[in-house]
Amino acid sequence: MIIWGRKTVVRELGFVADFCPVCARVRQFTVQRIGMAGHIYYITVGDGDLVEYHRTCMACKVTLLADPNRYATLAKRPDTTAVLVKQTFPDFEEANRDRLALEVAIRADPHALSAQDRQALIMQPFTLLAGRVTERFAQVHFSSTAGFMQREVIAVLAKALHRLQPSEQELKACLVKLVQLKEPIGSRVKLPDLVAEIKRRDTLKERRKLKEGTVQDRRDQRPAPIRRSNNDLST
Repeated sequence: MIIWGRKTVVRELGFVADFCPVCARVRQFTVQRIGMAGHIYYITVGDGDLVEYHRTCMACKVTLLADPNRYATLAKRPDTTAVLVKQTFPDFEEANRDRLALEVAIRADPHALSAQDRQALIMQPFTLLAGRVTERFAQVHFSSTAGFMQREVIAVLAKALHRLQPSEQELKACLVKLVQLKEPIGSRVKLPDLVAEIKRRDTLKERRKLKEGTVQDRRDQRPAPIRRSNNDLST
């Protein structure tokens, strides 16, 4: 029997810098071409018909749709974020002006945002991770389900959400909405686990601030070096 059909072909195109909505800052991304090609015995020839382009954050691993024409060029290798911005996306700040301004407002006071903006921002990371959860649980064989959810879903959600300081009611509303949309992530994410992870990140953030403040206080209290005059040196 000849085994044939069509399969997904992923080709790595290069690296760019762009805004990551999960990390809430500029990050380095890998860019991939997603194609669909015919195969015989699972062996394909060529990249196949273009389906879409993806960009995957190298920090949080979230995958987004991409438009290669958005960038000046695609770098052949990763570099510092600043170098990649200059090389691949020199007008990054102008292209992302509205979102960067929104992030400034979030840092100032996330609760000052409109209810509509808060709902959209809180829902965004759930929708970005929904496909990852659906794909995982569509597999016939998988192991360490709890580990997958904690490491690749709960932790990433908390990373994206903690700056918004969401209430349990806001998080629950998102999960209920996702269940209504028949998205597996809505039932797989357990609210207590997510709340606990967000609180853990907040605690770590406060500890870092305290540590940085203590280090700065020690520097401020350090006695100034004694400067010797020329007269002192001549005696």
